Amino acid sequence: MKYFIVIGFFISSLLFGKIPDKYAVSKNCAVCHLQKAKDWRTTWHSRSHISKNPLYKKVLDFLSHKHAKFTQQYAVSCGQCHNPRMEIKSVNDNDQSLEYAKLLGIHMKVTDKVNEALENKTVKEGISCIVCHNIKKIKNIKNINDRGYKDIIFGPPNVMVGPFKESNRPVYHKMMQGSHFLHKNVNKICFICHYEYKKNGHFYYKTGMEYKKSKSNKKCVDCHMGKPKVEIVAPNINNKSAVARVTRRHLFKAARNSDILKHSLKISTSVNNGILSLKLINITPHNVPTGFSGRSIVIAVQFKKSKKILKKYIKEITMKYIDQNNNETLSYDADKLVFDNRFKPNETKIFNFSIPSGSNDVVINIYYRLIKKSLVSPLKIKDPIFLKKYPIYYKDINL
Repeated sequence: MKYFIVIGFFISSLLFGKIPDKYAVSKNCAVCHLQKAKDWRTTWHSRSHISKNPLYKKVLDFLSHKHAKFTQQYAVSCGQCHNPRMEIKSVNDNDQSLEYAKLLGIHMKVTDKVNEALENKTVKEGISCIVCHNIKKIKNIKNINDRGYKDIIFGPPNVMVGPFKESNRPVYHKMMQGSHFLHKNVNKICFICHYEYKKNGHFYYKTGMEYKKSKSNKKCVDCHMGKPKVEIVAPNINNKSAVARVTRRHLFKAARNSDILKHSLKISTSVNNGILSLKLINITPHNVPTGFSGRSIVIAVQFKKSKKILKKYIKEITMKYIDQNNNETLSYDADKLVFDNRFKPNETKIFNFSIPSGSNDVVINIYYRLIKKSLVSPLKIKDPIFLKKYPIYYKDINL
């Protein structure tokens, strides 16, 4: 029996062709830039590929099962930012042919090409050295959905772009100064992907818009890459002295690899007339939490008498989206946003809790979740990284 299925797909080669092996993976860069590579390996940038981030994979699987599409189709679409150097830029499923093929279990060459593109060693590196440091120009496209690779002009793969001018020191690659790496312009690099994206009437994320609204002069790197300091950026090679420059850590700080959350909110408490007041001020120039719609901050307050819990309060700071069946979902799949109590830039929130009679102790525990508890089951999350409570604030007060 034969099935005649029309498949349309578009393959776009990189502007300067295939990336040579010497620049294709970060371990080659680590030979000279060891600390930068070590930092980067702790980041979500290094895990932006579907094979390295279990939550990302679960989200794509969730969408795939719900809408009868290939997980790989979503990986290509999301690759606009997650994997901007992927050669396949889009997969068209005209007349739902890919969905039908999936349901019928039919093997197709187009899926082989998609898988081949996804398995490319440079692509699997995620947002690696050759992504950020090979950006020759940022187009500054105004269309909010033309983010990621659509907003980038890459340079020749043997030219590394950064904040420094060309020198006669490099022995491995050429150098070029990019204006977008200078401190006054550096947010442009982050906002290639982290500004905003909107589809089906909903913003998938809008960190850049939040920042713009805050009117802050602070740069993303000030918090996420730390203070600049003099470091060795290239070792002693071929009798040439090591190069030391003023640079920043490449941790791109987040909950998993730093204490950045503890510096995102200014928190204080007071007790007066039988009321515990908890004051939180967002001191960042974007919402907290920001970005991915599944994140949350949990405020847990326990009033005790000795070790016995008299009263427990739970407040969640998050967003809630529902689908057309009124089931909670993610922004990518949403019909409606029904709740959003996240901290806006510079916003102050005060939570008041009545102290139960007889209570002589209160424990305040504020923590962050990479995926909110209500979405763990629908997404089938099991990896402990995403089930962990990342600490923000803890205080035990004798009343």
